[in-house]
Amino acid sequence: YGPPGHGREKVTGAMRSMVFCSLVPAMLIAEDLATLAACMIVYCVWDMLCCIDAGAPRLDNLVHHSLSVFLCAMALVDDDVYGVMMEVGAAFFSAELSTVFLNMMILTKRGTPENKLASKMFAVTFVALRCIMFPALASSIQADLCVTLALWALILMQFVWAFFIFRRIEF
Repeated sequence: YGPPGHGREKVTGAMRSMVFCSLVPAMLIAEDLATLAACMIVYCVWDMLCCIDAGAPRLDNLVHHSLSVFLCAMALVDDDVYGVMMEVGAAFFSAELSTVFLNMMILTKRGTPENKLASKMFAVTFVALRCIMFPALASSIQADLCVTLALWALILMQFVWAFFIFRRIEF
């Protein structure tokens, strides 16, 4: 995220959490996989726009969101990917839960006990969900080479981010 104390960042962080939480029921009760994929695309695009609005967009963040949108869009147009949408959806939905703690970090004042707790919770959930659970689910997905490469690019990016997150957290 952008520089600490940036006012627009705090509003954007709160909006990101609200949009994610409002899409959760739609994702959980989706009658078909196309609705699930559409909700995921809406969230990815919204989250990417919020990241751009909060400050200078970073290339890694834009790549992450673009790959996520690509995977969801592939599920809508490709029968082979559509068949594994439940795994992609489960991985996506679960991994994005760590974003709630990221937004709590943004919304709390840096250096406060609340911010330190949110930072630690973000680090733990990020690793558990994005570096352990997401790769485990992704490795079970049988898809064409393009989709497989996109999935593994996301996984690699998450491991790189985990490295930087843990360098920054005060334990």
